[in-house]
Amino acid sequence: MDRYGELLTFVRVAEAANFSSAARRLGLTASAVSKLITRLERRMGVRLFDRTSRATRLTREGRDLFASALHVVEAMNRTDNAVRGLRDAPKGTLRIFGPPVFTQYALGPLLPEFARRYPDIDIEILLRNEIIEPVRADVDVAIIRGRFASGNSIARKIFSSKMIVCAAPAYLREHGEPVEPDDLASHRCVTFAMNPAWNSWPFREHGKLLRMRIRGSIACDQGEMLRALALGGAGIVRLSEYHIAADIASGALVPLLADYEWREEEPFYAVYHSRGGLSPRIRVFLDYLTDNLQRLARPRT
Repeated sequence: MDRYGELLTFVRVAEAANFSSAARRLGLTASAVSKLITRLERRMGVRLFDRTSRATRLTREGRDLFASALHVVEAMNRTDNAVRGLRDAPKGTLRIFGPPVFTQYALGPLLPEFARRYPDIDIEILLRNEIIEPVRADVDVAIIRGRFASGNSIARKIFSSKMIVCAAPAYLREHGEPVEPDDLASHRCVTFAMNPAWNSWPFREHGKLLRMRIRGSIACDQGEMLRALALGGAGIVRLSEYHIAADIASGALVPLLADYEWREEEPFYAVYHSRGGLSPRIRVFLDYLTDNLQRLARPRT
């Protein structure tokens, strides 16, 4: 047992004025308590107790040590209680980094309830379309689109969403509806400028994967702008289901080529620093995301 353990044992014996009573309180045997006190006395170079068959009393040196030892034990108890309080009632600032569209449409609706549940957690949100290391960016949790590998971080899958090809009713009234993927070549499409890979649209044809390279009449590097263009009738777009779920449900956007849909879901990961124990504020946030995100993944009817 370390020096704190010796002092704790000394305090309990002094309080109980009995080795056996102190031993029961500490969960030790009486002989183990006696050995600890003897070791402490040898280290201190003084006798701390006068022991007889009838009583155990502090010596003058013991009384002098008791005040200091009690202060140490009480300070350690306060520290233990403070740590348990952090575990039981998470608090502090939670810094979250995420893609703007995902954060607005999938994460945003969940944050008010999270804030109500954990009023002692302050939330800061940083929005960027990039991949970052949480520790380098000084954030607690980074939401990453697609797979993420790093020796310094842990990635927990929290969500996945399919992509939907769709257009506004106004566009379809003017240009007609594509019947098969090849028809897209004669249609106006709205595409991503920031990531050409997202303009390779997958379809299923005769049970096999068919990827079509889509040329856009309008391209943009921000998903919310693509949604606005599609809603305005600018052309056919392919966007994440969570992004346009409300538009699909209301009829503002119409899903297309459903018979050729390739069930390819895009994963999202919560990435956090792996060193040391997981902070309570981060732990409850990750658990909350895992429990609540999936109910937002499908269009409401």
